[in-house]
Amino acid sequence: MLQKIVFQNVVASEGMLADQRNLLALRAFAFSLFPLLLGIQHVRLAGRPLTRRTLRPMFYAQCYVTVPFVLAVDLALLFGNARFTWAGPLGMAIIVAGLIWYFRALMRGFMVHRNATRRKAIAQSVLAILMGGICLAVTLVLFVLTATVPLPP
Repeated sequence: MLQKIVFQNVVASEGMLADQRNLLALRAFAFSLFPLLLGIQHVRLAGRPLTRRTLRPMFYAQCYVTVPFVLAVDLALLFGNARFTWAGPLGMAIIVAGLIWYFRALMRGFMVHRNATRRKAIAQSVLAILMGGICLAVTLVLFVLTATVPLPP
């Protein structure tokens, strides 16, 4: 319910987020945080120095894993804004299914690529999703706040 209200206000507001191109740029930036954080985590766990060259392959690999989750979130938001009685529960079910799929994909990635135990892979996946979620929330709040601030004359 809170997401629906916030997203409707963002679309209806004047300022940075009133333009569809700016909304697309916000989504691209916000959801690129997940692959970036996970790529950094993989490079650090491998014990390699964090450079553009070492980060690029892991970032691209994480982008492939993140896309189905992002599509699930977008589809859920689409249903969340619909006026059908079953749209809200369906949107929540899609988000939960996408999150479970994303969590399992991350966990298996840590187990295969980092030879982590199941317990360690679960902990690393939870940490990665929490970090990405916090960064996503902070990004959305900052963009919403900048959209409602009036420009000086």
